[in-house]
Amino acid sequence: MAKSPTTAVPSQTPPSTDARSAPQSQSLFRGVYRFLASLKLAVFSLSSLSALLAYATFFESWYGTEAARAYVYRSPIFFIVNMLLFANIFCAATIRYPWKKHQIGFIVTHIGLLTLIVGSFISQKFTDDGQVGLSEGETSRQLIRTQQPVIRVRVPEKSDSGQTVALQEYELDIKPGVFPWKPGRTEQVTRPKDPFGFEVIGFLPEAQPRFAHESTADGLPMIDAHLLINAPNQIEAQDILSDSVGRWLKADARFGRVAQNAGPATMAFQYIPKDDSELAEKVADFLNPPKLTTPDGTARLHYLDKSGKKRTFDWVVDGALRKEVLPESDLTVEFLPSKEGENVLKMPTRLGENGAPGSNDILFNATGEAEIGIVRFKISKGTGPGFDHYGWPDLVQAPSLVPGDTSKGATQLARVAYLRPRPPGSFGYVEVLGTGDDKLYYRVFGREGFRKAAELKKGDTIEAFSGGGGMAGKLRVDDFLPSGSEKLTYVSANLPVGQKGNGLPAIHCKMTSQGTTKEFWVRRSPDLKPLYQPVRIDSEVYEVAYDVDRKDLDFEIKLVNFEAGVDPGTEQASSFESQVELTDSKEKVLSKPITISMNNPLIWRGYTFYQSNYIPATDENGRRTGDFISVFQVRHDRVWGITYMGCLIIVTGIFLQFYMRSGPFKSRASSPETASNTTQGASKLPRVETTL
Repeated sequence: MAKSPTTAVPSQTPPSTDARSAPQSQSLFRGVYRFLASLKLAVFSLSSLSALLAYATFFESWYGTEAARAYVYRSPIFFIVNMLLFANIFCAATIRYPWKKHQIGFIVTHIGLLTLIVGSFISQKFTDDGQVGLSEGETSRQLIRTQQPVIRVRVPEKSDSGQTVALQEYELDIKPGVFPWKPGRTEQVTRPKDPFGFEVIGFLPEAQPRFAHESTADGLPMIDAHLLINAPNQIEAQDILSDSVGRWLKADARFGRVAQNAGPATMAFQYIPKDDSELAEKVADFLNPPKLTTPDGTARLHYLDKSGKKRTFDWVVDGALRKEVLPESDLTVEFLPSKEGENVLKMPTRLGENGAPGSNDILFNATGEAEIGIVRFKISKGTGPGFDHYGWPDLVQAPSLVPGDTSKGATQLARVAYLRPRPPGSFGYVEVLGTGDDKLYYRVFGREGFRKAAELKKGDTIEAFSGGGGMAGKLRVDDFLPSGSEKLTYVSANLPVGQKGNGLPAIHCKMTSQGTTKEFWVRRSPDLKPLYQPVRIDSEVYEVAYDVDRKDLDFEIKLVNFEAGVDPGTEQASSFESQVELTDSKEKVLSKPITISMNNPLIWRGYTFYQSNYIPATDENGRRTGDFISVFQVRHDRVWGITYMGCLIIVTGIFLQFYMRSGPFKSRASSPETASNTTQGASKLPRVETTL
């Protein structure tokens, strides 16, 4: 039987894994490379960058420059978008290699773009920004890095004998951010080896002061008062006691009274403690004051008659009656005028020079007047000696006997309560009396004299006074503390849009020393100088300042003169100019005069000083002095040349493209050579042509 021929099948060896993976990896690399050089990625990265920059513009107007810098310009998304743009520019240029002569402008332009991106990142990493603030005549060699907050704590050092000899300063780094902290967030800024513990438990980027009030055993009497004034044609009443820190009035510990002048009216608060033996009499005097029939007022004398019964006698201060025996008593009263022959003794209440505020204006704070009149009587009992008794205007706690006379054996024979007419021109004079048994009373005086008096309940609004033309005033006391204390706190300033970032930040701190912890607030200084706040913990007094990092410069500048121009008819500054003197021993420069203005910066040793702003100078009490602090924005960019070089290269590349008619400037006219090249290119893989 014949057999069919057998066909031999040649053996086939399967390709190795390495041989297959090499083309695949090369294909993947080419695909990624083409994508990075593609026009699609260019459109995406440029669109994303434009969107981020537009968002940053609005974000900066909403929350300030520092917020935009932290949350946009230094965010990971912004970095990724710039890296994609960098990769796209680089690959779009290198995919055309080997380059032809007409592509020189295209390549130069892309090199400039890459240089610009690299320069911006290096500049962001190594540039030093800050401010310098100087008042006239002041010299500085410090750069204030406002973007790097620190906490400075001065700890008193003690010698072996236990005496304090110096202060050792600790600088604590903190990164609070640019937004208010949420409740519960804390940051420990000290290390275990530090001699104290310091913890930040709150942060406000724009803070304004407020006082928290609470009852304490050793405090001062105080009320939360509101005096609401309705002016003619005014829709809503205005609280004339409202200010930057609250409406609380605190009675002085010595005189038990405080007065505050507020526009058309005056508000006063006085206090009588519960253990005062004459509490009831003083309340009765307050509610039923003597009649005022003369310019010098009336003195009410409280005394005991022969039977020991309490009596009063109203002495009209008119100078006519000089000596009299009080009814049903053996007390003889003689009125004593001043040395100048006047009915009252004139006494200035301010302790400063020429009537200026002094360091201890207790009497002025109690009366609200720069000068007061005091009445004087000589009172004797029977044939006994006479003693001088004084009547202090409206001061229920003031003694009728001078302490010096008491120490010499003088005896109080009567208590003098003196009421004088209110200051001329006063539309309304409102007084509130608080007592140690937690009761409140009020009385009102107008231009015509005494109007009314009654008991006052907390939270009730009463009609205090009214006048012609629709002027009216209302009184309300929301709280009364017979013994209270106030604690400085801060709340958010809630600045309007466009002003965010211009406020002063504050931190809420918790400091621990020798097992004792104390909480307090501290705010950044408004004049760029460290403002230390004393903090007492047990027997130690520390000094704490919320400040910024400060860098010493190798040269110094002195502000000789500062001038600010304003727009006509307004107080809006339109131009700033500072005359300074530059001193640099290394460069052998001594007091070189230089003018820095808004368009004329000072450039020295890599530092550029721009005239940016000015701050009104204040004294130790926060009052403006009339002088100004010139503020310079300082920038030290070590690699500024890279950025400028990138811009120059870009301009050069664009010029070359236009000159060589390449890229977007290439002629679109058809030619046989162009058609031939196009036909030949159709058989090849398409290449990406991207010009950025």
